[in-house]
Amino acid sequence: MGQLGTAYVSATTGAVATALGLKSLTKHLPPLIGRFVPFAAVAAANCINIPLMRQRELQVGIPVTDEAGQKLGQSATAAKQGIFQVVISRIGMAIPAMAIPPVIMNTLEKKDFLKVGHFHLS
Repeated sequence: MGQLGTAYVSATTGAVATALGLKSLTKHLPPLIGRFVPFAAVAAANCINIPLMRQRELQVGIPVTDEAGQKLGQSATAAKQGIFQVVISRIGMAIPAMAIPPVIMNTLEKKDFLKVGHFHLS
């Protein structure tokens, strides 16, 4: 339970710090850049949370087997590779939901599509 709490608090703190820090840095940049701040915060949370939740594997390794399923031993290097791949895949899974909509919204705003009174319903 302590490991879960530590991972949660650390990931949340990292995400909030990333969001606040990047938000202050993007004030003078184009609005599109600022819209990627939540994505960066989620990526930071993943970079913190997953390794913390898997720290036991990082310390003692994960089982390594051959093609026949025979256990060959434990490998911390394999654990590091696996955890890195999970972090990258989690960030990649967030791209469709968190990186594409800002581009779409920016395009719609440039075309005055979202202006009040654009549509007249009768």
